Amino acid sequence: MPTGKDAGTYHVWYMVRGDKNHNDTDPAALEAKIARKSLVVTPADKSKTYGEVDPELTWSQEGLVDGDALNVTLKRAEGENVGGYAIAVDKVEVSENYEVSTNEAVFTIEARSVTVTAADQTIDEGGAIKTGVKQAKLSGQGEGHALSAVTLTASGAKITASSAKIADANGVDVTGNYSITYVSGKLTVNPKPTVKPTVTPKPTAKPTVTPKPTAKPTVKPTRTPRPTETPKPAADPDFTLLARMTVSGESKTALKIAWTEVKGAEGYDVFFAKCGRNFKLKKTVRSWESHVVRFRGLDKRENYKGYVKAWKKVDGQKAYIGKASPQVHA
Repeated sequence: MPTGKDAGTYHVWYMVRGDKNHNDTDPAALEAKIARKSLVVTPADKSKTYGEVDPELTWSQEGLVDGDALNVTLKRAEGENVGGYAIAVDKVEVSENYEVSTNEAVFTIEARSVTVTAADQTIDEGGAIKTGVKQAKLSGQGEGHALSAVTLTASGAKITASSAKIADANGVDVTGNYSITYVSGKLTVNPKPTVKPTVTPKPTAKPTVTPKPTAKPTVKPTRTPRPTETPKPAADPDFTLLARMTVSGESKTALKIAWTEVKGAEGYDVFFAKCGRNFKLKKTVRSWESHVVRFRGLDKRENYKGYVKAWKKVDGQKAYIGKASPQVHA
């Protein structure tokens, strides 16, 4: 009888011996097969946060006989940005007694949480806040990563940060790999000093001296000179700014804001938002470009609001002049 244990085909030879009345039979053979055993190798799903080191890849198996050796090598698809990557079985080392099949798993890279905090600022009444990445702080980012852009807006007693962009050490935008939380800064406004009016002292009255009567000389009549007109003071610059908002386009999903010109203005900032939400600076227009902006792709079921502020450059910095236009709604 064969004693094989490995998978394969075996032959069993036999014959029947005769007795005094029968002859021995001719030798004959039977074929016996040992089939390969099914072995399934399955990688485990893994995950990490963007910027971290990969965890060790692990696997499980089903079908291995106790005592048999099994070595498995795994690999994952390349990539370090947020998303899903395949984990596959690269190599299986086991005896030929097994029919091996493999599965795949998913390696997930999750977004990294960071915080963008607007810096506190103090300005004089009517002045503008400082903007730029130096006026905000990024916390929790990966090594070598920094803010490349951020929008800062004054709102009441707060400075609100939004629309931040993050770049790596090579300047490549990696914002999509981060989940950003914004923290507002404190805005302190110094009021303009109150100027007290100057009081003009009343002149001291001189005592009246009664002159002695004298003979009146004959006086020839003279022409009375015309009074000299007192020049009018120069008028203050007209900073009055009026705006209006109307529906633009047949689809009623666009709005147009138009405003009057302000003398001396170098440009205009247009603030716009849905009713019930905070204003955001949406567009900046140079004075020679246009006095009209359009917002398209709006939801005609929503109500919107806006206003305009004129500005000019003072010592290289943008400074608002006059008052903002009254808010307009549509």
